[in-house]
Amino acid sequence: KIICPIWLYISVLVWIINSIFKDQTSVFGNKINHKPQTSGANRPMRCSNFAYTGFSHLNLGGHRRYYSNTADSKIHSLMVNGKVISFDNLNDETVRAVIKKSTKDMIGIYLIYNKLTGNYYIGSSYKGIYKRFTKHLLDLNTNNILKNAVSKYGLEGFKFLIIEYWYEEPLKVQTSEDLRSERDKLLKIEEQYIEQFCPKYNILTKTSGPSEYKHTEEARQKMREAWKGNTNRLEFITNLNKGKTLSDEHRNKLREVALKRPPMSEETKLKCITGNKPVCLYFYNIVNKEKVIDKSQFFVYSSMKELSIELECGRKTLYRAINYHNGFIPTMKFVASFGEKKYCYIELI
Repeated sequence: KIICPIWLYISVLVWIINSIFKDQTSVFGNKINHKPQTSGANRPMRCSNFAYTGFSHLNLGGHRRYYSNTADSKIHSLMVNGKVISFDNLNDETVRAVIKKSTKDMIGIYLIYNKLTGNYYIGSSYKGIYKRFTKHLLDLNTNNILKNAVSKYGLEGFKFLIIEYWYEEPLKVQTSEDLRSERDKLLKIEEQYIEQFCPKYNILTKTSGPSEYKHTEEARQKMREAWKGNTNRLEFITNLNKGKTLSDEHRNKLREVALKRPPMSEETKLKCITGNKPVCLYFYNIVNKEKVIDKSQFFVYSSMKELSIELECGRKTLYRAINYHNGFIPTMKFVASFGEKKYCYIELI
C-alpha cells in the first residue's frame, strides 16, 4: 500500500472546493461576485445591485440556482416569475408602440431598469402606464436622479418592466369610493415593492407623494431670502416675465417647432370654430350607495356649451366630471327640460 501524507489529502480537498466555487454561477448565467458591493467612498450601498442579461429568455445552462436573503436575490426571484412583462430596445419606435398598445387600461406596478449600472426605479399607475413611461423616459419629466441617468445612458441603456398588473372588472360601474379604494390598494402594493427592493432611483420611500419630502434648512433659508420683501406673491409671480421680450434666436426656435406640427384636419378645424363636442346626458340614482345609470332615456346635445345651459352649470363642471369622476356629476343639477334637480351622468360621443 502507498501511504500519502495527510497534507496532500488536505491540499487536494482545498483545490476541489476552490474549483467548485470558482465555477459557481448565478440564476441568470453570470459569474457570482462574492465581493461586497460598494458605492462612493467604499461604503456599503443601500441595496445590492442586480445584474442580468435578460428577463424573458433565461439560459441556465444546467447550473444550479443560488439564492440568498438579500435584495439581489429577491429581484432574481421576481424576474424568474413568468408573469413579468419586459420591454427592451426602448429607442425603437415599434417597441414603444407595442408598450402603448399592450398597457392600455392596465393597472399595475412598473420598473425602469438601467442595464449598465443595475439601478432601477419603481412606480405605479392606474390605467396610465404608457403615460408614466413617456413622462419618465421620453419627456424626462421625472426626479433629477432618474432624469440625469436617462440623459447620460440614453433610452437604449434601459429596460421597462411591468412586474405586477391587473385589469378593472368589465362592465362594472365604478363609484368614486371604488376608485379611491382601487388607487389606495395600488399605492399600498407599490410601497411594499419600494420597501422590499430599495430602488436607488426613487427619492421617496412612501407613496404619499411629494408631501413626504422635506426641504433642508439651507433650502428653506434660500426660499425665505427669495421672498423677502414680497408681500403679494401672486403679483410677484405674474410680473416675473412682464415687459420681457424674446430674443430672435428664441423666436426662431419657437417658429421651427410650430412649422413641424402636423396640419389640422377640416373636421378638427370645424370643431375648434364651433366648439362642437357632442355629448350624451343620462340620469342615475344612488341605490345602496351604488350609482345606477338609467339607460332607458338619454338626451344628446351638440356641444358642452349647450349642455351647460341646460344644466345651469359651468363647462368646467362638465369637463371635471368626465376627467375625474368617470362622467358622473357628483351633485344634483337643475335640468331645465324637467324643471327639477337630478343626478346626471354624461359621456362624449
